[in-house]
Amino acid sequence: MQFSTEKLEEARQNVVEAEQRILRQRRRVEKMLVERHPADEAQAQLLIMEQSLLSMVRFLKTLERDLETGALGPERGVRRSKAKRPDGAVPQSPAASENHS
Repeated sequence: MQFSTEKLEEARQNVVEAEQRILRQRRRVEKMLVERHPADEAQAQLLIMEQSLLSMVRFLKTLERDLETGALGPERGVRRSKAKRPDGAVPQSPAASENHS
């Protein structure tokens, strides 16, 4: 449970930091618009940052829900997808590929 709690706190901190970056970027865009400076790039960056924040918030909500339901107990750990090689084979861990003859 400690790992999950640490992950949750880390996710919350990431959301807070992203919100602060977005506020700074929003002020920067507003200032550029007031000065009649071309702000297209700054506005695009702000939109990307806001979309990233939405993804982070969704992840945080999912993580909190999973912790409440017990879906992320210490016995389950973090799920990881196995990467496939271009030929479709799934790579094995180094321990599994050792020859124990």
